[in-house]
Amino acid sequence: MKYLLVFVSFLYYCHNLVKCQKSTENVKIDVYYETLCPDSIQFIRQKLFPVFGKIGEIMDINLIPYGKAEHTQYREDVEIYCHHGSKECEGNTIQSCAIKYLDNNMTIVLPFVNCMENRFYGRYRPHISTIANECAINHGINYTQIQSCSSSLEGKRLHIKNGEKTQRLSPKLTFVPW
Repeated sequence: MKYLLVFVSFLYYCHNLVKCQKSTENVKIDVYYETLCPDSIQFIRQKLFPVFGKIGEIMDINLIPYGKAEHTQYREDVEIYCHHGSKECEGNTIQSCAIKYLDNNMTIVLPFVNCMENRFYGRYRPHISTIANECAINHGINYTQIQSCSSSLEGKRLHIKNGEKTQRLSPKLTFVPW
């Protein structure tokens, strides 16, 4: 996380003080996180979202909500165990579906994710889907498709796909955000 913060800070500094020339390619940033992890929440709220608001046009962000979760599969039956419990699995799945159905468009996805993370910050979270629906309404997003995805096998598969991406990391993820 320390290196990512230094890198994002450098991007901000470069953009504002040195007026970097825009290269042909944007800076690619993959963020591996857990929706209910206090460190992930803080990073998204205080670092990623504000920096994206200032220099998002030069950033290509990929959000991968999974973190330290684990999944097991026996034939067709798959179980996912999240680091911060079943509510985190629900949040990870909702955000995975939002990323897919909002076409990974970070100008839409990131405000939605940030809204959810703001609502999770320091609070008891009994109804993750209610929070997600409220954030969708606040940002003019049709929640129907996201909700349908998150409560189906499709959502579980997207969550597992994020787990497979996470497990392929080299070096391996040891903390979040990564």
